[in-house]
Amino acid sequence: MEAPQGRGGITPLPPPEPDGIGRELRRAPRPWPAALLALGGLVAFALWLAGSATDPGSDVAATGATSATLAPLDERGLTSTTPPPPPSTVPPPRLSEALPWLRGSLVMFSQTNEGDSMFLWIDSNRSPQEYRLSATNTVDVRPEPESLNNLAYETRGSVRSLYLGGWQTQEPVFIGSQGFAWDPFGSATLAWVGTDQITGTTALYMKGLGDPITRVADVPATSFLLEWTFEGLVMAESIGPPVVILDSETGAVHTTAPTLTVLRDIDGATIGTAAAEPLKVSVNGTIVARGTAPAFAAAGLEPAADLIPPNELIILDTSAATSDGPFTVRQIPIREALADGESIFSADGRWSLSPTGDWAGRVVNWATSTSLVVQSLETLSVRVVPIRTDFPLVTVGFSADGQRFFAYSSDAGELVAVDWPTGAQFTLPLDGNIKLGGAYIRQ
Repeated sequence: MEAPQGRGGITPLPPPEPDGIGRELRRAPRPWPAALLALGGLVAFALWLAGSATDPGSDVAATGATSATLAPLDERGLTSTTPPPPPSTVPPPRLSEALPWLRGSLVMFSQTNEGDSMFLWIDSNRSPQEYRLSATNTVDVRPEPESLNNLAYETRGSVRSLYLGGWQTQEPVFIGSQGFAWDPFGSATLAWVGTDQITGTTALYMKGLGDPITRVADVPATSFLLEWTFEGLVMAESIGPPVVILDSETGAVHTTAPTLTVLRDIDGATIGTAAAEPLKVSVNGTIVARGTAPAFAAAGLEPAADLIPPNELIILDTSAATSDGPFTVRQIPIREALADGESIFSADGRWSLSPTGDWAGRVVNWATSTSLVVQSLETLSVRVVPIRTDFPLVTVGFSADGQRFFAYSSDAGELVAVDWPTGAQFTLPLDGNIKLGGAYIRQ
């Protein structure tokens, strides 16, 4: 059988088959030839890239550069060489957010190896502003209570020096000062006791802001001004050198000087005295004192005092004075209400008296816990408030209303405020060393 012939020696395809309804059946074109052509083009392009990377005649080879290898992508779609985005940071809270009960600004005294400073933390700010004091070795600092725009402080040296000024700078106003206090009635007048370094006389002085110094009256050389209260000026006055006292009941031995608590008016005149050493004084006239009658007896002295209390902690209340004398006296029993036999009235003085004179308080660091201990000076009841902290705390002091108590941890760099009637606790990050009695609230 002779094979069918076609043009050019190519065997023609048979005619298309009908699709069953009389139409020609058109077959779909096969896509793989085109896919093969595209794949071949990609392979050729990849081979060209690989060759150009190592071609000695290429521009890269001529310049001595090497081609970089593409790094794999991680699960975020970033290469290992891509820096990660910065972590999201939450700004610290504003003071008004951290202390929702605060109505005003927080003023604090800090003392570190680098110097002495005041921190002013405005309630709308997230951190305090630090103001370095003009002098160092500060032993007592007090902002003017009405506006807190001016500061007075004493420094320690061969003699004490009194400084006065604003937040930026302060100037020495007296060399040889012996305690100072601001007028509680808001006149912005500063009072102090001082010994003139030329004449050697000791006197009560006063100075209003912008006014010259006024020498008010002479006082005994051993006088020391503790506070200007609503009832008058409270001073401590040593009558003789320290003597050794033996407690016949406990056998304890301590050294104390025969000391008087003296209440004077603003002209320096004596209102009354008591044979007691004043320890803390509130502006409303509450005085926590220690009776020193045995010290007078041991020194062979007869105190010229209106009242001789026992050798115990007592409260001298000038606000409830009667016609019998300027003080009313209440004894404070030294109960062992705290663990390990500690008293709230620590011997080192690291306890605070509220400005209202109603409460005494201190922070106690026990072996496994830290607590705030507050005692009523009216009922003598004791309240212990646990503080959540991993670091030891030191006492800073009460707020102006006596309802909050401040403590500080230099290890953690935190200021802790405790609403002690409710037990609520607030913590503020603060890199400083806030000192005892160094927290004030500016309204």
